[in-house]
Amino acid sequence: MNIKTLTLLLFIFASTLLNAQVLRSPDLYYGRYEGNIDENIPVTANIMRAFGQVTGSYHVTPSDLTESESMSRKKVLSGQISGDSVSMKEFGRKSEVIEGSLSSTQMNGYWMLSANQPKAFSLEASYPIGSLPFEVSYLRSELNLAPEKADSPTASIELTLVYPENNNLNEGVFDSISHHINSGFFGEGVTPSHPDSLLLNYEREYYENYKKQNQQWLETGGHSFSWEKVISMNISYNSNHLLCLEFERYAYSGGAHGMSNIAYQLINLHDGSLLKFEDIFIHGSDSILTSLLTRQLKEDRSIPIDSTLKSGGFFVDSIVPNHNIFLEQSGIGFTYNPYEIAPYSFGSTTLFLNFNQLIGILKPSTPVFILANSLN
Repeated sequence: MNIKTLTLLLFIFASTLLNAQVLRSPDLYYGRYEGNIDENIPVTANIMRAFGQVTGSYHVTPSDLTESESMSRKKVLSGQISGDSVSMKEFGRKSEVIEGSLSSTQMNGYWMLSANQPKAFSLEASYPIGSLPFEVSYLRSELNLAPEKADSPTASIELTLVYPENNNLNEGVFDSISHHINSGFFGEGVTPSHPDSLLLNYEREYYENYKKQNQQWLETGGHSFSWEKVISMNISYNSNHLLCLEFERYAYSGGAHGMSNIAYQLINLHDGSLLKFEDIFIHGSDSILTSLLTRQLKEDRSIPIDSTLKSGGFFVDSIVPNHNIFLEQSGIGFTYNPYEIAPYSFGSTTLFLNFNQLIGILKPSTPVFILANSLN
């Protein structure tokens, strides 16, 4: 490396550090909300606001007033917000589901549980025993590999990190949850630190790697790609002493397309321990789960029960349980990322089994077993 190139690299890196900023804002928050639709239909929602965008999920408690037990399934939401005025759609539906107002302390407005039947709703931010409040940190930056060149490739990074608020949380439990988040977001071996420092260090290492991998382009003007990385977190479940965290990643560093990945952590809030597959299901349950998951996929994709999954475009004819599991109020889901059981064009495949399907294969006395039995 010549002196000119080294000087350029140091200048770019220094500029990145000077301009880097982790944002916290009244327009950046997570809320766990509880209340009622139409005054008598209980609903719980986990909502994340990132400036003008909102994402999240909700579930209603089955009752004589709801359509069926399937209403208790988590429904995914996304939409826009301006000021406090929010409009959200449910995944798979074209029209708005929620029209109203949203703040860090409350949600209210009109909710379309079914087509053309708006019902008034009112929810308040609520963190009962067995749930946690979180704060959100956000970082986004961009760097030109060689700012003096018009055709310079570019790298960008966007990070959305949620961290528990250490209000009334036992220090050991807080440290354990923080460790799990660090490993899930940044990778194993990360030294504990303030969330802002962790994000800035990750950004710095990302740009260092980008410049290192594209050293030849800087020196000779050869071929190079722009890079993009996005890592975000969502709270999938936050009740009954169980916390389910979702980590969504997207990365592009050249080629036909980028790669996306969704992963989950399920945490026991009694002690901060990570609940893994073998902590939830009894030994030897794989064959039962394989049968349940295979049947569920055929049902979801309208594949005849006597046809093969391969005839529907999948790589396999039976779905073996992976350990990428998430929790909902009414059951457990399994997410298979692109290329795991199907081509990239299929995207991720999510299969959900309600607790009634899992009778007999959940480990007794675990928090998940207790949740499942509390619904009966």
